[in-house]
Amino acid sequence: MAFLEFIWSYAVWVLMPAFCLGVALLVWCIVSVVRVVRAAVLVRLPLLKEQTLIFSRPGPVVLCAEGPRFTTRFAGLSYEMVSEDGMAVPVRTTWFHATTSGFSTARMEVRRFSVPQTGNYTLRVSGLGGAKAGDEKHQLVFVKPHLPAVVAHVLGIILSAGLTIGSLVLFLMKLVGVE
Repeated sequence: MAFLEFIWSYAVWVLMPAFCLGVALLVWCIVSVVRVVRAAVLVRLPLLKEQTLIFSRPGPVVLCAEGPRFTTRFAGLSYEMVSEDGMAVPVRTTWFHATTSGFSTARMEVRRFSVPQTGNYTLRVSGLGGAKAGDEKHQLVFVKPHLPAVVAHVLGIILSAGLTIGSLVLFLMKLVGVE
């Protein structure tokens, strides 16, 4: 018990640096997760039935639907991508539809394509129907897979916020004289 009393008597010297470290880590994690999400965008496309795009590297890409919050424009759509020679690109539904949202727009992962090689590809969207009012606010966005990095940053935000709040509470307890 004497050891804990010794630590508590010098808590101010530990808690203030811990608070500063927590704030610095929190700011770094928030700025870094925003950078990761922005850097993942490969191409933005308008919402059309068919369009051609170029991929400069093979590998997995994620197709996201982006539009105003709470939009239903993407409901019931199906997506297909074919290469220049007409071969279908392997596609699967994402298990976890990760969503990135702002004040007025939201972006949700819908499909994951495995691009076999660099080159031109044609994206076909079926079930779109005719043009509707507000279609200019809707986009299809291809991004690099970045979900693990986002999850790691969110965990960093949670831990650094816990360090910040915990050190602040303990510092205030010490300041007020709680024994």
